[in-house]
Amino acid sequence: MKLINLKEADISLANGGKINGLIQLKQHNFPVPEGWLINQANTLNNLEETQLASLKSQLTSRLRPETTYIVRSSGALEDGAHVSFAGQYTSVRDCRTFDDIWTGIETCIASATAAHVQNYSQQMKITTTDAEFSVLIQEQLEADVSGIAFSMNPISNHDQEMFVEYVKGSGENLANGRLTPKSLTLSWQQTSFDHIQDLQLSSTLLSTLHQTVLKAARLFAYPVDLEFCVVGETLYLVQARPITSIQAKVPQGSWTTANFRDGGVAAQACPALMWSLYRDAWQMSLESFIMDNQLLPSQQIPKLALIKYARPYWNVGVVKAAMSRIPGYNEREFDDELGITKTYVGDGQRSYLTPKTVAQLLRVARKIIRTTQNHQANAETLKENLLNQAIAFEQDIANSRQQQASLESIEQLWQAIVCEGQLACETTYFKQVFINTVQLSMKKTSLLKVMSTETFFQLISKLGHISHLRPTVALEAIAKEISRDSQLKAHWLSNSVSDLTQEWRNNSQCKDMLSLTEWLNEFGYHSERELNLQWPSYSEVPEIIIDKILTNITQVSQTTNLQATQSETEIHLRLKAEGFKDRRARALTKDILFLRELLWWREEFKDLSTRYYHLVRQISLLLGTRYQQLGYIESSTDVFYLEKEALQLWMKQQLSPIQLRALIEQNKGYCEAYENYQPMGDLQTGLAQQQSVNLAHDIQLKGIGGNDGIVEAKVRVLTELSQLNELETGEILVTRFTDTGWSHRFGRLAGLITETGGVLSHATIVAREFGLPTIIGAKDATRLLKTGMLIRMNGASGEIQIIKKTGELEGGN
Repeated sequence: MKLINLKEADISLANGGKINGLIQLKQHNFPVPEGWLINQANTLNNLEETQLASLKSQLTSRLRPETTYIVRSSGALEDGAHVSFAGQYTSVRDCRTFDDIWTGIETCIASATAAHVQNYSQQMKITTTDAEFSVLIQEQLEADVSGIAFSMNPISNHDQEMFVEYVKGSGENLANGRLTPKSLTLSWQQTSFDHIQDLQLSSTLLSTLHQTVLKAARLFAYPVDLEFCVVGETLYLVQARPITSIQAKVPQGSWTTANFRDGGVAAQACPALMWSLYRDAWQMSLESFIMDNQLLPSQQIPKLALIKYARPYWNVGVVKAAMSRIPGYNEREFDDELGITKTYVGDGQRSYLTPKTVAQLLRVARKIIRTTQNHQANAETLKENLLNQAIAFEQDIANSRQQQASLESIEQLWQAIVCEGQLACETTYFKQVFINTVQLSMKKTSLLKVMSTETFFQLISKLGHISHLRPTVALEAIAKEISRDSQLKAHWLSNSVSDLTQEWRNNSQCKDMLSLTEWLNEFGYHSERELNLQWPSYSEVPEIIIDKILTNITQVSQTTNLQATQSETEIHLRLKAEGFKDRRARALTKDILFLRELLWWREEFKDLSTRYYHLVRQISLLLGTRYQQLGYIESSTDVFYLEKEALQLWMKQQLSPIQLRALIEQNKGYCEAYENYQPMGDLQTGLAQQQSVNLAHDIQLKGIGGNDGIVEAKVRVLTELSQLNELETGEILVTRFTDTGWSHRFGRLAGLITETGGVLSHATIVAREFGLPTIIGAKDATRLLKTGMLIRMNGASGEIQIIKKTGELEGGN
């Protein structure tokens, strides 16, 4: 066992959150007092005498004379994302001799199994208290001022505001409540502190603290609280941990990321450009739809989107108020469709047909029907026009690259693509989404009164040839073509992805490489994350596609099982088999076909939306490269951290280079500070704080049925796209949400469980095309289910049953 310097230590579960946080701070040159750790100190009593003597010798050699030390404990359960264990383990202060320190180490180790720790664990539903445990010996500072700085304000819930509490003297005065702390609220954008008159913290110290907190938030990429102390005019950090008591509340209204987070713009931190595009399209299209269909009284529509925790949220309160004027609206069903958290009992708000409401509901219904008919009648023309425009824009971008176009012409093309083409495409797509939502509300309720959920799912599946699956089918066709030629197959299997990529870049005229070129020309606008402008399109990284083709070649016998289109005759016969008489079956078939058409068109317009975001990325990168060459910005990708309005002001010379770079840094810092944070999906006025998760092993899991089918298989929990290669055929994928880059693997899964999403979300529609049993909205599934567990899932009822835990599968207890 070794004594390890903080700056040289590795991040390890055995260190616990406290020590790991200090390691990260120390290694990134934050002002942290010197210290050394004993890893896995819980095994100290099992050491042989020679090992123990060696450890004591190492400690003795590091101690400095006339220096006071503090011995701090840190366990694997401490400072987690959901429970803090704050104050449960012991720290021993004022250690001035070797004997003091060694006694402190033994005291810290003993505290890990103390009665109060056991009680705390029971309260927090934690069943394991004998986790690994480490000890830190650190220089103790005689603080003039001590405090805690929160990177986001836990009181106001403001995500770009820090909150500071501090007292005179040591941190014990703050922790024990001996002194009443002073408090400060500081904006992230604050630049001057001269107006804050305080004898304990000078304006210079406040500025240093402000910069340090922002820098730490960007390092950890989630909300943190930092314990600090001040000696003279020098700031030190003595602890960093995640904030675990973030409130799910907002000053007013109800907001959600539903549909935005399921592989969408709220799946990761959303850069400023992407946010501004989504915000404007959402506001324009939703406001127009509400007013045109008289879904709310004729008054000014409020703000319909906001950004919080670097994720876009939409105003579900306003939408629900509008939906309540639509015949058949049921709030519980609406929330189930989108995966929105319910804060009410029963069905919530409903639209009832009464003598007072009948005229209004019928008037709204007629308007919705006309809106739907007009939009669907023009859908083909809209699609053709948008597609032709996109193809023209693609050529314009290529010409601008080849001909070294002037900055002015690049800026004009950027304006045309971003402010006109993309906006037109996105508002068209959103209008289709809104039509689908209200029509579903009017149709689904009546359909489920006469048929089971399983039957409903079966009837709206097998849409056939939906846009998102065309690239997958075409890739498998290339793999089959290669596999049929034994020499060509051998060539692919004997070469690396990089070798094959270089062969393609050399303009090989072999049929496999020509097929790849054809695929990239047709589908290269797709990507692994299609609503993330920072993520490269497949046309930029063909090696990703080559790797997918190789995977398909090696698994060619496991061809994706995409179901053929379900015909009108099949739908009619299925309904008759359910016991409906011929006339009734024909009427129901008409309704089902109508819903299927809406679903199909939504996927078509989503595909066009994907194509336009690819165009936005390409022209923005071209513009950013030119700005970088001219010295205006440091990197071509900096343009993604500017809202489109800021770029327009810059183009009009209404922003200076200093202002432009300041905006980039501000927006980049905001995204980076929340990159690793998984925020709550729904925010409401006065909603109670996020509850701690029950970690008991026998918890009952349940979600919402997304596609019928009962399957029993092993679990594979994935939380990042980079883990996708770990997925094995025949497993049940459990994830927070599905990115678009995942769906090519659906055909080899036994089932799909997600924490977010809705019954008619894009991912669920795609899963149904594969005939994949699916459960969505299974809260905390990625934490409560473990890779290797054997479970049974019911895709119709949403029920999940753990058959065997991982230890039982491996022969453990």
